[in-house]
Amino acid sequence: MQTIYCNNMNSHRINKNKKIIYVEGINDKAVFDNIINNGWIVIPVTKNEGKKEIVRSFKDNNYSDIIAIVDKDYDNNEVINNLFYTDYNDIESTAINYMNDYEIKASSNIIENINNDDFKIKIINPVLNVSTEFSNLWRWFNNNIKDETKRPKYLFNDYNWYSFLKNSLNNNSSINYKGVESLYNNLGYNINIDYEKVMNEKTYPNEFRGHDFFQILYYFLKEKNISHIYSSNYQLLEKKFIEKSLNYEWIKRTNVYNEIKNKIGCFK
Repeated sequence: MQTIYCNNMNSHRINKNKKIIYVEGINDKAVFDNIINNGWIVIPVTKNEGKKEIVRSFKDNNYSDIIAIVDKDYDNNEVINNLFYTDYNDIESTAINYMNDYEIKASSNIIENINNDDFKIKIINPVLNVSTEFSNLWRWFNNNIKDETKRPKYLFNDYNWYSFLKNSLNNNSSINYKGVESLYNNLGYNINIDYEKVMNEKTYPNEFRGHDFFQILYYFLKEKNISHIYSSNYQLLEKKFIEKSLNYEWIKRTNVYNEIKNKIGCFK
């Protein structure tokens, strides 16, 4: 019996016949449950445990029958034995980036009254572009405002954010950074966004947070009065999209899948 400990992580005892894969969330569990071999079990950690605690635990211990797959995020991630990172920011953005046109179009059955081509061209593509810009802006905040107490808090849950994204989505143009700066400063922050630097730092094509993508998609569909079967909140839309993606082979095209399959052998 072996136990993994983190400061705030519940201990999970491993049956001697099962090896363990830690992941960060429910969507990650759904994806990796779909491809694991017998003898392995996937356990999602709770939100409070988080990536930092997993990384700390793997640095302090040499686990022989435990691996972890965590979000790449915007971090400079350390190379640690048996600790692996998603190809893109998280499992959701990895799925969107690796799904081919057919797989993306096939997922359009979560949207009512829209054909597959329109779903990809008129909805997915502009949402991808804006999600990437939004993530680049957030990366700029993280890199250039070192004092976390002065860094804008993550306010995307506020519908006000969408007013600065709507024009970008409709016209496939850049985010209104001046509007974003004004929004934050009206809330009491004192920030000056270096627009030129933000634009010049756009070196991360299709690098975005998956949750941002689905929130932007949710608001975009709402703005255009396009019905979808999970219209109550973006989390259900995201969950359905990920569930649909499990029908396809995108995960087997990822670097993290092939690295783990070749090194550990726990995937089909």
